[in-house]
Amino acid sequence: MLAVIQKWGNHQGLSFTPEMLNQAQLSLGDDVFITVRQGEIIIKPTDQGKGKYTFRCKSFSETFA
Repeated sequence: MLAVIQKWGNHQGLSFTPEMLNQAQLSLGDDVFITVRQGEIIIKPTDQGKGKYTFRCKSFSETFA
C-alpha cells in the first residue's frame, strides 16, 4: 500500500487502515516498539499489552539528527 507521510501538528505521521492493523494483530491503544534498521522503519507489537507503558523520548529531530 502506498502511503504519504503527513504533518500532524508538530509531528509527522502515517495513517493505517483497520485491515492493516488487523493483519498486524494491532488495535488502537496498543504499545509498539519502533526501530530504524538499514533505512527501514520497523513497527512491532510489545509483549506488554495495551497501554501499559508510557515511553518518553527525545523529539524525532533530536533522535534522528
